[in-house]
Amino acid sequence: MDYLIQLLLAGTTAIGFGQLYGVPRRLTFWVAVPSALGWLVIIVAKAIGASELVAFFASSTVIGISGELMARRFHAPASLFIIPGIFVLVPGANAYQAMLCFIQRDYEGGVIEAVITMLLATAIAMGLIVANAIIYLRRR
Repeated sequence: MDYLIQLLLAGTTAIGFGQLYGVPRRLTFWVAVPSALGWLVIIVAKAIGASELVAFFASSTVIGISGELMARRFHAPASLFIIPGIFVLVPGANAYQAMLCFIQRDYEGGVIEAVITMLLATAIAMGLIVANAIIYLRRR
């Protein structure tokens, strides 16, 4: 039941950001799908023991591919689906912890958290790049 709530919240978050950025009403519900699929990948990856980096990479790849496919299905820009879907992956808590450590003069902890934040952001970006490459190769 907890996982279902997480998926619903991931989708709701994407819908909220979609509305904030002006997604057309006819696509409002569909914006939630890549986000929920991405969060499902994180849940499954963590359940099988994958690292957080692998989970974020796989999740952003799934969000990118599903966003591209939905963009084709609904004749809309892929960014309408991908950007709200990626918002749930942003490592904001890690960035906050890094800043908090620096403020508390725990420089070692701050550097560790900052590096983790950068690695997670890189995993997200690489996942989107791989998704874009897969879609590009599929077109050929």
